[in-house]
Amino acid sequence: MSQKEMKTRFRFMIGVGEDKHGAQITPEEQTTIKQSLLRRACGVFGGATLQDSMGGWMNPEGRMVYESGVVLTAYARDPITTIPPDLVNGLLDIARQRAMIVERTTNNGYRMPDVVMSEVFAD
Repeated sequence: MSQKEMKTRFRFMIGVGEDKHGAQITPEEQTTIKQSLLRRACGVFGGATLQDSMGGWMNPEGRMVYESGVVLTAYARDPITTIPPDLVNGLLDIARQRAMIVERTTNNGYRMPDVVMSEVFAD
């Protein structure tokens, strides 16, 4: 896809170290999750790139939690102003997560970061 054809870039930042209940995700499960995330994004956008990342936060007990994650990048030919709920829920279900960060960037450089939680899209 050429630069002129790109209308919206999506970056989905998703944890894959612990699931939404705090249980560790094994390296084997992480591999399966990554492949499934990539397959889902390719099915929606036609192609995608997945990169490993590392993140962290302080839990309610004050313990530092380090977590492996991924950044899933995909491009849409049409300008997309809303995040498709079925895509978000599908990615969250695959990764066994409650939330992720989504960044949308238009071809004019305008960025729209969002923290997306599954509860927002619950039926």
